[in-house]
Amino acid sequence: MKTGFLSVKRGIFCSFLASFFGLITACTHDADQYRIHGIDVSHYQRTIDWKIVAKQKKVHFAFIKATEGVNYKDSIFQKNWAGAKKAGVIRGAYHFFRPNVSVEWQIKNFMQQVQLEKGDLPPVLDIEDFDKVSMPVLIERVRLWLIFIEEHYKIRPIIYASMDVYQRYLQSAFPDYLVWIARYNREEPPQNIDWVFWQYSDQTTIDGISGKVDKNVFVGTLSELKALCL
Repeated sequence: MKTGFLSVKRGIFCSFLASFFGLITACTHDADQYRIHGIDVSHYQRTIDWKIVAKQKKVHFAFIKATEGVNYKDSIFQKNWAGAKKAGVIRGAYHFFRPNVSVEWQIKNFMQQVQLEKGDLPPVLDIEDFDKVSMPVLIERVRLWLIFIEEHYKIRPIIYASMDVYQRYLQSAFPDYLVWIARYNREEPPQNIDWVFWQYSDQTTIDGISGKVDKNVFVGTLSELKALCL
């Protein structure tokens, strides 16, 4: 699926709303105006009842934390990974990147933990921590992770970052990668960010999950979401 195609769809939708309501300001809309919703989880959510989660209308997909750094493996990743699959929730796995440690070992760590199957979403690289590494070094290490993971799984990874981090440091360096943007705001990220997933809240409650959980939307249709998968 081409991200540009989805950008056009967003633009058409905004133009339609502006015309229909006589708006003269830029079109903005909250997450409820997107049809495909999902969650992202880790061991922090403890035991998840995926059967209950899957019954809810606004949980079409789930990104699940797999690894962090060179040797951390999420303690309940395998349980979540199998549970989501069995319940029929489209699943994806993510790695929390630590730029100040060996990128080669981070790649190995993720590969050891995650076995992708047909119907799974692309791997995600979660970039939040800079660890006082210079920007050129960070970019090079991120690039290495993305290249080797794509070569291994035969699918291009997704980049996750806050809107500010992506705009300042990553957008120009990785223009050809799908992006999952974190922005806890009722207004979607601006149109100059060609986002595919938007994490709009970290305070959502979901039946089947104890405590708070992150909530996300996908910019396209369910068939387009499935087209992203292996």
